[in-house]
Amino acid sequence: MTERSAARTAYEAYGDATDGKNFLGDPMPEWHDLPEPIRRAWAQAAAAILAHASYLLMDEGAARHLRELAEDERNPLPPVTRWRCPEPHEHGPAAAFGIHSSRREFLGASVDRNACEHITPAERIELKAGRVPARLAVPDGDQ
Repeated sequence: MTERSAARTAYEAYGDATDGKNFLGDPMPEWHDLPEPIRRAWAQAAAAILAHASYLLMDEGAARHLRELAEDERNPLPPVTRWRCPEPHEHGPAAAFGIHSSRREFLGASVDRNACEHITPAERIELKAGRVPARLAVPDGDQ
């Protein structure tokens, strides 16, 4: 998903949430019928959300890489590697982590930063290669 398609996705989700009505209660135009300044505004909002999410999910280098990809509509977002620690933590269940990158240096840095002591060295190697061991897999529907 590019920044532009993320904008369209957000616009369409807004329409789904409001039964196709804008903030005045009037019918929303189709994406392609929106004036270019409005589409650019949706794109800017989508870029801000993507940037915010990327800072929450990965290191700054990977976030910069994601923003660079989003600037070029021809590039899809990179694949997501998601995992979580299956062991209980004293503060509650472990958070799930997602890395939006196929570049090994970003995967490795994020794994090193986010993997807890319950992740074995062999599992760290698998995560750094972009593979998620079954024990660490995030079940479908879990965030």
